[in-house]
Amino acid sequence: MGRRRKPGERTPKGRLRSLALPPTPERLAHGIVEWPDRAIADEFGSPSRPCVAVDFIVLLERRGEITAAMRQAAGEFRAAFLRARFEKLKAGDPGRLRAPAAASEPDAARRRLWRALLAAGPLGSPESSCLWHVVGLDRGLADWALQYRIPTFLAGAVLVRALRALALHYRL
Repeated sequence: MGRRRKPGERTPKGRLRSLALPPTPERLAHGIVEWPDRAIADEFGSPSRPCVAVDFIVLLERRGEITAAMRQAAGEFRAAFLRARFEKLKAGDPGRLRAPAAASEPDAARRRLWRALLAAGPLGSPESSCLWHVVGLDRGLADWALQYRIPTFLAGAVLVRALRALALHYRL
């Protein structure tokens, strides 16, 4: 009679993969999660291996639907979007005065972002709208397609076309 093994996911050598808690059902509802290959430092400096969400753009690259240059262009666009601080638009403080000649980092990032959007297509076009919502705001492609009344089977082609234009704009 064979020895009973503890339940759990196993490595190719038969050892338990992890003693960490699995992701919660709420976390799994938001897409695919993976564990990093190497441990990273947590807030206290201790090594940890938290589950990490797999980005939609990375999934498209893994499936072969976009190239590495297109993924890199999406990453640059998302970084510019975050630097431009469009995700947290708030009313400005009227007590703060700015020097008109000094351009701050968010202003410069906004100019780069607008040039990238215009390279993908005119403002309001499906391509620029897809970049703004799917890559910048990190919304789902299907949600964007439903909101803008684009058939879901065409939404992926719109995103690929926008990422191709973005890669050409960034010269990748």
